[in-house]
Amino acid sequence: MQVLQVTPSDEDDRLQRMVIEAIGPDLHAALDRLPHGQRIAVQLRVLEELPYEEIASRLDCTVEAVRVRVLRGLRSLRADLEGRLT
Repeated sequence: MQVLQVTPSDEDDRLQRMVIEAIGPDLHAALDRLPHGQRIAVQLRVLEELPYEEIASRLDCTVEAVRVRVLRGLRSLRADLEGRLT
């Protein structure tokens, strides 16, 4: 008999996937409400996990500008989705 060993990181990953599935439609709607520059920066950084330097190259801007766009976008998403996870 094979015993499945679950590590805390496995549980964290499962919980994260469940949360994303639960708020998926709200998350997509909140992303759509972001200004274009913030939305693209957040998608490239968070969803595609690209480094800031690569995003800056793709968007033809500075790394600092990308960092600001991502930060503002994530703050807006948090504010928009606040209360949906509690």
